[in-house]
Formats: sequence, structure tokens, C-alpha cells
Amino acid sequence: MLARSYYVLQRMPEAAAAYARAAEKVKDDASLYADYADALAMSQGRRIEGQPLELVMEALRIEPSHPKALAMAGTQAFYRKDYPAAVAYWEKLLPALPPDSEMAKSVAGGIA
Repeated sequence: MLARSYYVLQRMPEAAAAYARAAEKVKDDASLYADYADALAMSQGRRIEGQPLELVMEALRIEPSHPKALAMAGTQAFYRKDYPAAVAYWEKLLPALPPDSEMAKSVAGGIA
């Protein structure tokens, strides 16, 4: 709860630190790892490479269809110009999204 509160307050370094403490205690929660990756990436200028990407991959190891982790993994693949990997992640993500949502439209646009 502390990590989420810091995240909402846009206090990303504190959010990342709180998520790190939670991740030391909870080892099998894909959402925790995805949220930790997000907060850490945001605290590093929105960069997913490095430790945030490792956390995303851990989330996907725990739950291969985790939406946030798939979105982040696809985005990072796109940034490194690995378009086939980006499309693969996003195609796996798309069915989990509400069809008329902005996120679904954005993911479909990325796939296109």
C-alpha cells in the first residue's frame, strides 16, 4: 500500500524503494513485480531497460499473460527495434483488453 501511495503521489524513487522491500518478502506476485518495474522505470526517466526489464521478465515468468508486464515488454522490444518481439508481446496482450478501450486501440496501432 505504501508503494502504491507513493506512486499515486508521483514520488517514484520512494515508490520503487517500497516495492523493492515488498519484493523481498513476496516472491510469486506478478503484479507486484510489474508495478515495481513501472515505478523503477518512471524513476529512471521512463527507461525500461536494465533492472525494470528484469522485473518485467520475472512477472512474465510468474504469469505469462500478465497485461502490464506484456505491455512493458512489448514497449521495450519496440524501443530496441525488435519489432517481431514487440508484436508477439502485444498480440498476446490484445485479447485481454476491452475491445473499445484506448489501450486496445493503442496496442492495435502498435501491431499495425
